[in-house]
Amino acid sequence: MKTLQEYTDEKINVLFAKYNGFFAFSTEQFEKAKKEKVKYVNRNGGLYHEAGKEKEFDIEYQQIIKEAIEQDLKENGKEAIIERELCNYECYYTREIDDVIDKLKSYNITAEEILAEFRKNKNKHYDD
Repeated sequence: MKTLQEYTDEKINVLFAKYNGFFAFSTEQFEKAKKEKVKYVNRNGGLYHEAGKEKEFDIEYQQIIKEAIEQDLKENGKEAIIERELCNYECYYTREIDDVIDKLKSYNITAEEILAEFRKNKNKHYDD
């Protein structure tokens, strides 16, 4: 099953190319990635892109995420997505689902739905 990142990768790469975007976590990385005569804005988390284009970048980025979530839900359904994320965050091992609740808020999947799926599938992953 594809992850959200796999649904967005290609379009995000196009977005970054359009707005001269890249990630840099040091001055050396920034200097290596930047283009001459382009002013950059630091968007936190190491993301840089062309300054003055923040609104356009954000609108396009949010549209990419929205479309990817819709495609993920269409192809996989809520239950499979919840299970994927529960496994990804090792919730059956830690018995904590808070990270998955945060991750799936943008999917409009509730904590109650996540907890129900956790309870339904926990015996597949461990015995109590």
